[in-house]
Amino acid sequence: MKKHGSSPLPPKKFGFPQHGEFIKDFYYIERHASGRVGNCLLFWKEGDNGYSCDISEARKFTRKEARELIISDRNQKYTAWVGIFLDDISVMHINHQRLKNKMKLTV
Repeated sequence: MKKHGSSPLPPKKFGFPQHGEFIKDFYYIERHASGRVGNCLLFWKEGDNGYSCDISEARKFTRKEARELIISDRNQKYTAWVGIFLDDISVMHINHQRLKNKMKLTV
């Protein structure tokens, strides 16, 4: 597997804009109580609209928001991950739900 620096993907932007500033101290929230999909983590989606394995759809939490959620999580369903770390180790994958049979080679 290619390392991040040699990837054909565009460079990743770390952090997220908030109030005109670029915040680097952010967190993704994993819902580990639901398990995993294959080897992918489930993240709290932007807009609090369910969960997704696609990190580009994941909500970015401030340190304060993540800390409050973890403290109030009595059932320990969630893990707060440092955003820059996960962005750095993330890889692109193919969602099988987007595949179309007409794009397959047929012989």
